[in-house]
Amino acid sequence: MKLFQSTLFDLPLRCGALEESLEKEGVTVIVGVDEAGRGPLAGPVVTAAVCLGTEHGLQGLDDSKRLTAARREALFDQIKASALAYAIHEASPKQIDELNILQATLFSMRESVMQVVGALRQRTIAPAVVVVDGNQPLRLDSTAKVPERCVVKGDQKSTNIAAASILAKVHRDRLMAELDVEYPGYGLAEHKGYPTKSHKAAIAKLGPSIIHRTTFRGVKEHLTTSQVDPRHELGALGENLAANHLIEAGYEIVERNWRCDVGELDIIAEKGEVLAIVEVRTVRKGSLIRPEDTVIASKQRRVERAFGQWMLDQDVSRKVVRFDVIGVEVDSTRTEIRHHIDAFRARTLMF
Repeated sequence: MKLFQSTLFDLPLRCGALEESLEKEGVTVIVGVDEAGRGPLAGPVVTAAVCLGTEHGLQGLDDSKRLTAARREALFDQIKASALAYAIHEASPKQIDELNILQATLFSMRESVMQVVGALRQRTIAPAVVVVDGNQPLRLDSTAKVPERCVVKGDQKSTNIAAASILAKVHRDRLMAELDVEYPGYGLAEHKGYPTKSHKAAIAKLGPSIIHRTTFRGVKEHLTTSQVDPRHELGALGENLAANHLIEAGYEIVERNWRCDVGELDIIAEKGEVLAIVEVRTVRKGSLIRPEDTVIASKQRRVERAFGQWMLDQDVSRKVVRFDVIGVEVDSTRTEIRHHIDAFRARTLMF
């Protein structure tokens, strides 16, 4: 498709220039994709794909980095309401460490694009082209059957890419504010995980948290020389202490560290007719917040979704299912364990 190859490179730095150029050739169904969060030391990289169509009526679209936070927030809801289709996807710190940041970003971009392409086709709308911010092709699966083109500085040339950049940026900023509550002391709500002086100092003082990218400079220097992440050691210690506490209280441990694609269950324990789904949080003494207080609503929903997957192969019809939280505080001299029974309720699961 020579049209796209010749049109997308020599465009002015003006948001909408790409769409105007393609519309002259009759191309209107354009999917834009962009990312937020490649550079931070903590948190996921977030990607978004958007197809606005020609009748969206949105004003003021631009590269998210050139907009104020208030303007991005306003456009976030407007884009979701006006787009023909959109999708947001996260690549976790673990995926970033396993794949490297570039490959994790491209993976996430492909996922978000394929969701939008699928949504459009469900509405019998055929996407004409996928435009990618930057110079790295996605190499979409052959089932996509849609050409893709890279556009350097695309978020300043394309309204679809700009819309995607706004969705990705706002979604990630909101997520980092939530993670700041779960992992206090690092200032995540302020710097969003980027390598600021204060963030680096916090990592040096507190050590990396479970949401830090362990392969990144500024984080990996603070891991143990044996390559065992200290946050995992502390978490494992807390879970062992919590499991022993439950056994002493008469519970039988059914499962530990059960994982699926939507989350993880720390401990599943049984006592009589009660099946307790136990989230364990561990900190060292002197932390600014009680560990159990970091199990906020977003974390509760992830636990709930993970349990929904676990129980697909289980018979829990005769069990009273309960969601508990155990907070563990440790230091060199003593340990404090607090077991919060029925700490939160599932919103959507039916037992």
